[in-house]
Amino acid sequence: MNIQTGHTEARLMPPSNANDNPASASNLPALVANDNKDPSTGDEDAAKEEKNNNIGGLSGQALREALSSRRMKEALKKIKAENLASGQTGDQNEESIVQQFRSYEDLRSDFAKINAGIKTDLEVIKELLAEWRRSTADRANRIRILSEFEYHLRQIDNAQNFVQLGGLELLMSQINGTFSNGSESVDNESAAAALRVLAASCQGNAPVQVAAIKAGFLPVLLRAMLAGSGLEQQTRSASVLALASLCRNFPLAQTVLLKSGGLAALRSAFDSRDTDRARVLRIVTLLSDMALEAAEAEAHAASAGGASSAAASERHRQYQQVSVAKAIAETGWCSSITRLLNFQDHDAVEKTVTAMSNLFDVCGREFASNDGAQSTIAALDELVGRYERLAKEELEEEGAAGYFEQMRQRVGLLKQRLAEAGGASVRSEL
Repeated sequence: MNIQTGHTEARLMPPSNANDNPASASNLPALVANDNKDPSTGDEDAAKEEKNNNIGGLSGQALREALSSRRMKEALKKIKAENLASGQTGDQNEESIVQQFRSYEDLRSDFAKINAGIKTDLEVIKELLAEWRRSTADRANRIRILSEFEYHLRQIDNAQNFVQLGGLELLMSQINGTFSNGSESVDNESAAAALRVLAASCQGNAPVQVAAIKAGFLPVLLRAMLAGSGLEQQTRSASVLALASLCRNFPLAQTVLLKSGGLAALRSAFDSRDTDRARVLRIVTLLSDMALEAAEAEAHAASAGGASSAAASERHRQYQQVSVAKAIAETGWCSSITRLLNFQDHDAVEKTVTAMSNLFDVCGREFASNDGAQSTIAALDELVGRYERLAKEELEEEGAAGYFEQMRQRVGLLKQRLAEAGGASVRSEL
């Protein structure tokens, strides 16, 4: 708004280089008035506006296009000037850009080389088996191959391919040969490596478990656990690990275990002075897991409906035929498990409490009424107090209940069940 005239005015901005532009801002009117005109002067104002919008014979739209075109030409001139200043021609500039990238043919050749070096897991397994058969006397090489097998056979498909390619026969030869030559001459490192490979291949892999049972691995594993003083702890622990992988979630293997005297063999290994804490806990965990599987199969069969009912009932029937929990109680395991409450580390306590809880239906009364019942209750009392203190500290530090509170509750529940079982036992005697 011009205060002197009362008109609304706008200033036209000059182009970037007014001297080179014939239609520059110096040739344009400085002001464009947009007055509040009287209607009677409309024709005269329209004529003035037409005159202002036609400069040098160009209309307003044509003038704007001319200015835009000129700016683009000036930008191109500037780019060419920069290239000349750097000593590059157009062809040279193009070549420098091309050199920064690789051709499609080069890329395709490189990818072909990369792919040529990539092997599938099946190819790796075949090569390892071939290398194993060639290296009959190279102990160090065989241990390396077994280590690679342990890594690859954790995958279900790889383990099944291993079985189809005859891998179990090689493992049987290695394991069986190790323990048939007498424990004093055992190559513990090779034996432990072979047992770990068997464990890795059987873990949660039903077809491999079936093949291992048919190949007769279970009696070999029991014999390995009962071997003499020549075995090191790594070999003893690996034998229990392989047995557990073979028997878990597999009622047929558990049936063979019971018929082969497996629980008695496990009991001997458990009571042996040569058995370390880790091996003891693995044995107890295996017994606990087998009992839990049977209980879960029964519960699932009771709640299943529709298409899953038949499969659940069949699985329950298989576990009923095994009756592993009853067999565990009959072989004197109930009193042995409670001794583990004396371990001080949390992992051992957790595994022991879990085993006692899973076996309580068949061991509850013996837990509460055997000769060591009072020491069992005293141990649980001490654990409850211990975890109460730890849970309180955990709550203060973390601001929320965590692992120690869960352990306090689990130990407290086991203690309560034990007290109820003891009362029932006393009433039945009366």
